[in-house]
Amino acid sequence: MKQENLPALAPEPEVFRPARPIEEAVALGDLAETRRQLRYGVDIGWKNIEGHSLLHLAAIQGHEDMAALLVGCGASLNKRDKEGRTPLDRAEQMQNSVAHYLRAIGAK
Repeated sequence: MKQENLPALAPEPEVFRPARPIEEAVALGDLAETRRQLRYGVDIGWKNIEGHSLLHLAAIQGHEDMAALLVGCGASLNKRDKEGRTPLDRAEQMQNSVAHYLRAIGAK
């Protein structure tokens, strides 16, 4: 049986497969994976069960470059977690450089 006249199959669309969950990428300071996921439409407003936003996680871990990436992508500076703390509050609690960065750009 000749199959010469069969139409060519369309290529499969690219399926987005994150290397790790967004919260893990942020907590580990994985800028490339975080950028990739945000580019594919992962919600910048994501939060975990404790109400920590992605920016909270970057602040807790002391990842200033990650905090800058998230702010540049529209992360809310003053979103509060379930304990009523902002990313700045969490950075100050951890005594890391993210606190200085967040204060400098107007976080409260």
